[in-house]
Amino acid sequence: MPIPVPESPWTLNTYCDLVDRLTATGRSLGWFSENVDGERLLLRHDVDLDLDIALEHARTVADRSLLATYFFLLRGTTYNLLNDHGAGVVREISALGHRIGLHVDASLYSPAQLSAGVRSEISAFDRVIGVEVDSLSFHRPATHPIDYEALDLPLAHAYERRFFNEIAY
Repeated sequence: MPIPVPESPWTLNTYCDLVDRLTATGRSLGWFSENVDGERLLLRHDVDLDLDIALEHARTVADRSLLATYFFLLRGTTYNLLNDHGAGVVREISALGHRIGLHVDASLYSPAQLSAGVRSEISAFDRVIGVEVDSLSFHRPATHPIDYEALDLPLAHAYERRFFNEIAY
């Protein structure tokens, strides 16, 4: 079944309209932490730059009864989740019904340190922000190849083979 493509310029409302069209075809919204099939639509938003834009996006999407996973960098360079504003944005997005994911910068770790580093970031996120991390995504490609399937991680991550082989990504 072809995916309906919007004809208007890309805006937040155009995005919501596209998701509405996709769900109208029988696809349901799902989460990275759940079993998936070809009828699930996983909405992933990596928050790389601006917490306030992410919050505006999350509010608008929730107002349309659409839910997504927002992946945040604990060690990002453009925002701080450890201050009141940053933690508050994450908590509000979670309170809207969205899932919260950890966006890990794999380039900060050697291959031998990556699993332990991810576990440490999950623990810090949960402890400091007070919001449970649902799943993981990776931010920057590492300078070395990563065998994502071999990682010993406690949560689902967006680069698992099942997301590329079992559904359209």
